[in-house]
Amino acid sequence: MGSIPPTFGNLTKLTTLYLYRNQFSGYLPRELGYLVNLQMLDLSTNKLMGSIHDSFGGLISLIGMYLWDNQLSWKVPPELGYLVNLEDLELNKNQLSGCIPRELGKLANLKALNLGKNNLVGSIPNFFGNSSKLTTMFLADNQFSGYIPQEIGFLVNLQRLDVSTNKLIGSIPDIFGNLTKLTTLQLSYNQLFGQAPREIGTLMDLELLQLDGNNISGHLPPELCAGGWLKNLTASDNNLNGQLPSSLIHCRSLVRVCLERNQIEGYISALGVHPNLVYMDMISNKLFGQLSYTWGQCRNLLMLRISNNNHTGRIPASMGRLSQIGLLDLSSDKLEGNIHCW
Repeated sequence: MGSIPPTFGNLTKLTTLYLYRNQFSGYLPRELGYLVNLQMLDLSTNKLMGSIHDSFGGLISLIGMYLWDNQLSWKVPPELGYLVNLEDLELNKNQLSGCIPRELGKLANLKALNLGKNNLVGSIPNFFGNSSKLTTMFLADNQFSGYIPQEIGFLVNLQRLDVSTNKLIGSIPDIFGNLTKLTTLQLSYNQLFGQAPREIGTLMDLELLQLDGNNISGHLPPELCAGGWLKNLTASDNNLNGQLPSSLIHCRSLVRVCLERNQIEGYISALGVHPNLVYMDMISNKLFGQLSYTWGQCRNLLMLRISNNNHTGRIPASMGRLSQIGLLDLSSDKLEGNIHCW
C-alpha cells in the first residue's frame, strides 16, 4: 500500500518493473519516465489515480506498458507515440477521457492495444490501419461514435476485435473479409444497421461472433461457420429475418446460440444434432414446425429457450434425456404432450 516512490526514477539501469496486484494509491510518479532502459512496466490492478504523464514518452526501450485496472484519468498522452518499440499497450479499466491521439498511429510494432472500459470519445481512428502487426484491438465500453473505419480491414494479422458497447453507426464493413486470422469479432450494443456482410461467413478461423443489440437486418451470412470452428453466435435484439443459414447444420463446434427477439423464420430442428451445444435461446422469433427427436442428443444442454414462436405438434420424448438441463422454456407455443424422463 502507499504511493510509488519517485526515487524509482533514479534506477536508470532497470529493465523490468512489476508492481501489479497491490494496494498502491496516489499519483504516478513523473520520474518513472526517466527509466530509459525499462522494457516492461506493469502497475496494473492497483488504486493509482491522476494522469499518465507526458514524461512516459521518454521510455524509449519499453515493450510492454500495463496500467490497466486503476483509477487513472485525463487523456491518453500523445507522447506515447514516441515509444517505437512498444508491442503491448493496456490502459483498460480506468477513467481516461478525450480522443485517441493520432500519434499512436506511429507505433509500428504494436501487437496488442486495449483501451476498453474508459470514457474515450470521438471516432475510432483510421490510422490504426497502418499498425499491420496488431493481433488484438479492444476498444469496448467507451463512448466512441461514427463509423467503423474501413482501414481496420487492412490489419491482416488481427485475431481479436472488440468494439462493443459504444455509439458506432453505419454498416459492418465488408472488407472485414480480409481478416482471415480473426477468431473473435465483438460488435454488440452499438447502433449498427444494414445486413451482416457475407464476407464474415468466410472467415475460416472465426470462433466467436457477437452482434447483439444493434439494428442489423436481413439474413445471417449463408456461409457462417465455413471453417467449422464457430462456438459462440449471438445476435439478439436486432431485425434479422429469413431462415437460419444451412451451413450451421454442419457446425458441430457450436456451444452457444442466442438469437432471441428477431424475425427469424423456419425450422430449428437441424441444430438439435450438435453434441456440444450448451445454450440455445431463440425466443420471440417466427419459427414454426415440429421439434425434432434429435434434440435428445444434446446431452450437454443447460438452457433451451424457444418460446413465443409458432411450433406445433408433440414434444419429442427424447427431450427427457436432457439430464443436464437447468432451464427449458417452451411456453407461448402450440406444443402438446408430456416430457418423459428416461
